[in-house]
Amino acid sequence: MQNKYAGRTHNRHIRQQKIYLLKEKNAVLAARVVLYVMASFLSLGFFFIFAESAGKYIVMTMALLLSGLFFSLAFWSRKNPFPALLTAFIILTAFSFINIFRNIAIAVTTLRGISGILICLALLMVILRGLQGAYRINSFKEDL
Repeated sequence: MQNKYAGRTHNRHIRQQKIYLLKEKNAVLAARVVLYVMASFLSLGFFFIFAESAGKYIVMTMALLLSGLFFSLAFWSRKNPFPALLTAFIILTAFSFINIFRNIAIAVTTLRGISGILICLALLMVILRGLQGAYRINSFKEDL
């Protein structure tokens, strides 16, 4: 009789673990999608070549380099999600702080600045959630 209950408990535990693992994989997938979206958005930096600005080539080059970097990180996250998402989180955090503190008065007083901060925070939260998921997946695999 005890084997019957132990079997049910074990099966329930296995189902819970599968659901838990699926949630973590979905968090990693969401972070990967965010990286692809950011890379795609930055690849539009190519159109800065048509701008009437003195620094258009620098802006275009930086946007294309960052686009390539985020595409590479998203691709790398397929095989090794934890280090890829950790690198993306660090890079995104650094660029967010640089952007916010560059013109702090504009960033916190204008609608454009506040919306930019909120977008950065939302992106960071998705990447951070994916990073946590990747860490939990790694620790789950180590427990097996």
